[in-house]
Amino acid sequence: MVTPSDAAVHGMIARTTERPVIIVGAGVIGLTTAVVLRERGYRVFLLGREIPSDATSQHFASVWAGANWCSYAGPAEFREQKWETTAWEHFLEIRKSRPDLVALMPFLQFLPAEVKEENIWYSKLCPNFRSLGYVRDGFGEQSFALAYESLTVHVPHYLHYLVERATGPSSKEGTGPPVEIHRIPSLPSLAAVLNFLPASYADKSTNPAASHPIIVNATGLGSHDLAEVKDETVHPARGQTVLVRAPAVKRCVVHAGKESKLSPKPPPPSASGPSLDARLAELDIRATHEGTQALTPSPSADRPDPDPDAEQPSYVIPRALSGDIILGGTYQENRWVYEAEEKTTLRILHHCHKICPELVTPYKQHAYRLRPRPGTDSQAAVCPATGEHSSVWTPRLPDRLLSAQEALEQLGDDDNAEAIEVLRVNVGMRPARKDGVRSERGALPVNAVDLLRLPVGGGNGRFDFGPDKERELPLVHAYGLGPAGYQQSWGVAHATADLVVEAAEQA
Repeated sequence: MVTPSDAAVHGMIARTTERPVIIVGAGVIGLTTAVVLRERGYRVFLLGREIPSDATSQHFASVWAGANWCSYAGPAEFREQKWETTAWEHFLEIRKSRPDLVALMPFLQFLPAEVKEENIWYSKLCPNFRSLGYVRDGFGEQSFALAYESLTVHVPHYLHYLVERATGPSSKEGTGPPVEIHRIPSLPSLAAVLNFLPASYADKSTNPAASHPIIVNATGLGSHDLAEVKDETVHPARGQTVLVRAPAVKRCVVHAGKESKLSPKPPPPSASGPSLDARLAELDIRATHEGTQALTPSPSADRPDPDPDAEQPSYVIPRALSGDIILGGTYQENRWVYEAEEKTTLRILHHCHKICPELVTPYKQHAYRLRPRPGTDSQAAVCPATGEHSSVWTPRLPDRLLSAQEALEQLGDDDNAEAIEVLRVNVGMRPARKDGVRSERGALPVNAVDLLRLPVGGGNGRFDFGPDKERELPLVHAYGLGPAGYQQSWGVAHATADLVVEAAEQA
């Protein structure tokens, strides 16, 4: 289990619960930070325009996420690597008691160019990490493939788990009172938050420290417009995903498209390298007779690929123990389009089927097309889907997990993408930031006269500003994670809590 830093331990010993923390923004970052601060002994108020029960709000990106642990930290981004390691450890701990929330499963990752294993920072973190070298991917091109085990998160259930952990009873020693979660309207400024605190907020007459709260800004996209922040580097990164039903899918598959922090430059058109047979043999994985040959059918004249642009990433993310799968994706910066686009939906379905043929019913229920293994006589079998007698068909139970080699052999088989069982199409706006995550302390100027002009009445008299009628409240920023919200959430939450401890000690 992750242990708090020295500053955090000191903060717990000091019992700083008299200094309340007000977190603005109830997405996965605000909610996780609320859990960490409560478990360090703080009294926390979590305020947001959208809260975890808002399952349909497109401004609330947290609920739309596929949420897998597939690193976004580049080779030299050591801060982000630390955050992702912390999140990895927390998710593994959660999985011990709640396997319905977090699943450990095989991952297959395709990159545009070769990267040495020693340059992949998480190669020692993820179990069974191995490089498969250049292989033919589902799009008929050469990609550099990695295989390892990693984590996926069932997002809707996980958000409710965080709410329960924040607001429910706790047996952990030193835990603060339950977090109070409240909905607030759109805010022009962070200072206005003080005007919407609930009546349960401690009155200054009984708790003088209540008039000196610490504010945490976890507003995501809201930081672009808040009067005290006005961060013009914050922008939306539109994401469209498709939720499907496919219980046979037992692995996460990620295709980076044309760009990746690990291997930013694509290989030359002639890039090849040793055969997949040779790569797999080196790894003691059973190879097939036609290792790198993907079973790619001729394009259908009446059903062309709806979007030949391969620059967008593709990913298949199973939700733990549910049989539901999130398919993606899109990463469209500065694009405020909330409606789902049919062309994008079709592209996602076809591209994901190319990298994960288990998505389609005939594969789930019947058979996989496998080539005979070298040096063996494959027993002829009948394919239940077609009635064909052939040695290239091998019966398969729905719950049998394909090896990495078997999964690679199926890539590009795109005959039946329309047969994928679609449950819903989602659109959400990721809170991206040009300069990366903002995790730092600041100050929030608060003017009592301005507060009194607010409609509700300046915090209902609960704030003592002294004779000068002005004050600077401690402020901590935690926003701008873009697509890395879940896999960096616990790391950012602990970093934010450390900054809160510093602010409480120095104020």
